[in-house]
Amino acid sequence: MRARLLALSVVFVSVAIGGAQDIMLLPGAIRLTDPKASQRVIALARSEKSDRQVEPKLTIGNPKVARLEGDMVIPVGDGETTLHADFAGKKATAKIRVEKFGTEHAWSFRNHIIPVLTRLGCNSGACHGALAGKGGFKLSLRGYAPEDDHFALTRQALSRRVNAQEPARSLMLLKPTFAQPHGGGLVGRRFQGIFFIGGLDRGRRTGPRGERHPHRACGSVSNACNHEAEG
Repeated sequence: MRARLLALSVVFVSVAIGGAQDIMLLPGAIRLTDPKASQRVIALARSEKSDRQVEPKLTIGNPKVARLEGDMVIPVGDGETTLHADFAGKKATAKIRVEKFGTEHAWSFRNHIIPVLTRLGCNSGACHGALAGKGGFKLSLRGYAPEDDHFALTRQALSRRVNAQEPARSLMLLKPTFAQPHGGGLVGRRFQGIFFIGGLDRGRRTGPRGERHPHRACGSVSNACNHEAEG
């Protein structure tokens, strides 16, 4: 019985693979315009009845332009090349274009800080994203209002939450690591290796009408704790 089921499984898989008319890569064209940019790629095997995601063999034509980390395309240098996919004898390609690789990475409050706060749950409904906030500190729920969040972080509480003069003494670094009491508990281990922006440019707005970029960044939380201990 077990052998029969195994045989049926092999036949089913063979039919499924053989039934693919072609494969396609999504996205079909990749444009990377930042040294820290990346793009995840998926492959679909297409047939008359359905499409399904598959794991093809991926290769890049010119390794001096881009490289692969699993299914992620990472820029290496400016230029154009092609991503090749091969699955069950079916092939597909996607164009890759890398620009501005030599430029300095532009940090963004909306695109880099808000996702960190969201991932750690800081702006969730159970934490500072609650209607009344927590402990006198309120963030917009899941970061829907980055301009308000930027104001709360950099202007309220006498600008102690993000200290542009001494970033390592920012409450946004000290409280999650429990260097100072924090009602949300210790989240320092989850912060390790994350660089939190300290000195934010006070002359620009944030949000869809104009990003607010930092002019410097403080070290990781572990470095901040060492700084605090030394001071």
